[in-house]
Amino acid sequence: MTGPALRLTMLGACLALASGISFAEPPDAWQQRLLAYRPYDGAGRYTMSADDGIRSIQGLRELSLRWGAKPYDQLKTGDGTWLSERVIFHDVDTGALMMRLTNDPWADALSYFHGAWSADGKYFVWRRRPGMWETSTPDHGPMAMRADGTELRNVFRDYPMVRNEVCSPSRPDVCYATPSDAKVVEFNIATGRKTRELRDVKGCWHLKVSLDGKYLMDRSDVSAGGKGFWVLGTDAEEFHEVRTGEGVHDSYQFHPAQPARIMFWYDALYRTQGFQQCEIDGGRLTRVPVQFDWNHGDVGLDRGAHCEGYITRIDGNTWLSPERLFAKPGVEYYDDPHDYNGYLAWMPKDQLWVYSTRILRPPHVSEIHSFYADPASDGVVNRFRVSYTALKRGGALDNPNASPDGTKMLFNSNMLGSVNVYSVVAKLPEPPTGVKAEPVPDGVRLTWQPPKHHLEIAGYHVYRSAESGRNFVPVTAKPVTDASFTVDGEAIPTGIYAVTAVEHSGLESPLSVEVTLKALAKHCVTVEAEDGARSVEMWSAFHGTASNLHYVWMRKKEGTGKVTLNVTLPLSPGPWALWGRVKGEKAVQFTATVAGVPARLDWGPTAEWAWVRFAGFLPLKPGANEVLLTSDLYGSAVDALVASDDPAFQPAAWPKVKWPALAAPSDLRAEATSLGSVRLTWKPDASATFHHYNVYCGAGPEVATRQENLIASPDGPTAVDWGLKPGQTLHYVVTAVDRAMNESAPSQAAKVTLPTIERFNFEKEFVEPVTSVTFDAPKKDTYVVWLQLERHDGGGNYIDLSIDSAPKHTWTASLDGLSDAPWMSYGPWGQWTLDPGRHTLTVANKTRHKVTKVFVTNDLSQRPEGHVNILSGW
Repeated sequence: MTGPALRLTMLGACLALASGISFAEPPDAWQQRLLAYRPYDGAGRYTMSADDGIRSIQGLRELSLRWGAKPYDQLKTGDGTWLSERVIFHDVDTGALMMRLTNDPWADALSYFHGAWSADGKYFVWRRRPGMWETSTPDHGPMAMRADGTELRNVFRDYPMVRNEVCSPSRPDVCYATPSDAKVVEFNIATGRKTRELRDVKGCWHLKVSLDGKYLMDRSDVSAGGKGFWVLGTDAEEFHEVRTGEGVHDSYQFHPAQPARIMFWYDALYRTQGFQQCEIDGGRLTRVPVQFDWNHGDVGLDRGAHCEGYITRIDGNTWLSPERLFAKPGVEYYDDPHDYNGYLAWMPKDQLWVYSTRILRPPHVSEIHSFYADPASDGVVNRFRVSYTALKRGGALDNPNASPDGTKMLFNSNMLGSVNVYSVVAKLPEPPTGVKAEPVPDGVRLTWQPPKHHLEIAGYHVYRSAESGRNFVPVTAKPVTDASFTVDGEAIPTGIYAVTAVEHSGLESPLSVEVTLKALAKHCVTVEAEDGARSVEMWSAFHGTASNLHYVWMRKKEGTGKVTLNVTLPLSPGPWALWGRVKGEKAVQFTATVAGVPARLDWGPTAEWAWVRFAGFLPLKPGANEVLLTSDLYGSAVDALVASDDPAFQPAAWPKVKWPALAAPSDLRAEATSLGSVRLTWKPDASATFHHYNVYCGAGPEVATRQENLIASPDGPTAVDWGLKPGQTLHYVVTAVDRAMNESAPSQAAKVTLPTIERFNFEKEFVEPVTSVTFDAPKKDTYVVWLQLERHDGGGNYIDLSIDSAPKHTWTASLDGLSDAPWMSYGPWGQWTLDPGRHTLTVANKTRHKVTKVFVTNDLSQRPEGHVNILSGW
């Protein structure tokens, strides 16, 4: 069984180069599109990407049908956490591994100024909007979660309101925040408790932290009067106020290369005067005559990149003139950044790939893409899509937040009707380096070094095989935290070993180089095409079926593209054959040249990856070899190369890692726990390679394990399915998934029918200036109130509602802009428990919008006819 609907090995170390995609059943429409995906369609950068009813919800049909009151009490566990809200799925175009991490009818808001990730990538933080003024409740407020989507919990509960959470970039357990805008507090992310109060302050807007973690700053009034900033040392010993002469909005931050300096621009003047920079105490204030909007840009150590497509280099303390990355004269539309949704995420700061978001077609579809923050010699900058964010425009932004090693991207999306946090895997961790093997009395001792970027690495896994390059099996059940491991047993010295690096998120690197204690008769050496040095004709691109998530393709329709690869081979007499994993819409043509000797690869059109051998043998020698790979055929793509001295080697049937099959889950039980929720339980899986479960649901007894039926990906043998309609009959199956995303056969199906409800619906026209309406509740029950608004611009944001003499509920009428006559309710603040009899609803509308209808019902899963406004906070 392949999972969900297709096999994409991305979390595991196997990254099975030969697996490509295989289908358990005929592919759905979005799967067929995935097979035929091209990074460029020849008619403009993704200009044809429109909402087709699949892209806008990522094919998650069953999830899109779930709507209603959230049963918070059913989701809490005894250890203070909540059940995981995670759903693991794949992007419908690129196959990128994605996770829906949160699910709340209200709004889960990431900060668009980054700081969501802990310094080691183990946790991330965000705000679960708790309504007006953000006062924390038992269910809402500041939240934290492990990077793998588990251990969801409320945090920072020492204060009634906490805002502006930002994680320390240098201390993994530390997060800073501003309770009630009156003080700066240091919290422990793991416990969610206060460690100390740093200082009282006069006010806060968006808290920022220096890249070295030594300073905090925020916009504020200053003691001497007027506007400015305060800068506070995280040791609480140093405090400065910097007065500014003009208003500053969001664009302020610490200098990327000099953390003891700050930068900011004046809202009304930056396009004519540039920006300002000074010391943290306000000294040496200078004007930099360069336009750079720090609000929508991000910086690496030696340059800043902007979402509209330009960079500004730093030469020491000097900012050079901006350089356009896109839309130069004569450059085709491919490099025109159309309709940016704002904000960049650049991590790690020493690499030049920058992640950004943009709207492809208003009001959606939107995407995360990656571009190279350095102009190429021909004025065209490599750019590719990672995934859809499918954000519906209005009241929300994607807010991309890159993890410390740049492997994952958090973003907000309202694709399923509420603003929630998602993540996508943008690249894999790097494998460990310097792997060595030595004999010891009880087996083989392996040692290694961390990869270059290893902030998120939690440990390492060890693999063993009897053959070079194939059929490795996992040896370690849990990640090894030390940089060494001893494989026990007398027969072990005959093995071949490799090591992977594993993040706190569970994301795992490819296999390291192989090591062994014996001389091998046959070898297989793999090289990733994207690791080579490319000419401007050759571009990197992203796809979930690529062996390391990236590949190289011939982008230009004229000229010759070149990739220079370094291939290091073990001692062997050869001869060496070279294989390429390739595809191409019209055909594939590559030439590999070693020491002046060429070998040709020609292949017909193929939308799927195919292993093809280069003609003849190449004069590869033991040690370092330079392989020049060239192509002059537009669209030719190469993922990886394998050099082998094994005459019988056939990569088409070559699993690099051989994973033990997981058994289908057993004893699945489904119980209706309310009018709109079902609790599922099953027997837990104790396999060493187990990673998570997938839960699928359908209306009929035959539930296909496809993405359209996927509703949950929990880590434990329990799930609560909610947002259902009373009286529904549903069928469920569960599968077990290992670290490499290999999925077991499904469990036996479980059937459940939800209770029915005697529905009460009340709808009435509301003609202002009327402020109240009466209705008769038939029984004691929970009732939800809906208002239909006629959209008008300007005015206030608040609507006060009360029923009888109960305390008022204040709604924020922030409309999503997708309709001029939207219905809205306000989550828990739109519900009242009422006794039978007559009740009076009073509406105090303080906005320019007009209230035109009132709808009251006791069916919390029911939505009025028409567009429902997507809640987003204020």
